Formats: sequence, C-alpha cells, structure tokens
Amino acid sequence: MANVKFLHATLRSKYVEGYNDQNEPTYISKSYRNLTKTHNVDDLVTVAHAMASLSSQAMVSIQKQETSVLT
Repeated sequence: MANVKFLHATLRSKYVEGYNDQNEPTYISKSYRNLTKTHNVDDLVTVAHAMASLSSQAMVSIQKQETSVLT
C-alpha cells in the first residue's frame, strides 16, 4: 500500500495587474508559503479574500499547491 507524507503547501492568489495593448488582462501572483495540512479550505478562502480586500487589484483566482512524498 502506498503512503503519502505531506511536506508543505502554498496559497497562491492571482490578481489582474493591468491590460496590454490588445486590452487583454495581465496578471500577477502573490504566494504565501509554509501552510500546514491542518488548514482547511474554507479558512484559506476566507484569508485570501481578506487579503484581496486590502489590494486595489482585482483577485481572479485562489490556488492551493501541496507537495507530498509518495512511498
């Protein structure tokens, strides 16, 4: 049977930074590292929205990236 060992997680929020010459949005990402596996999704979304409310840029997505070791 395979085992999964959680190493770390990162919360990444993507914001609209501006628009290019073709009026297409350009994006910027902000990353927050060292999340523990005990953080639940609802709390992460709440924190991401609270942090986005402090920015003048519009947030377009939230991602959680996990790194694990499989044995």
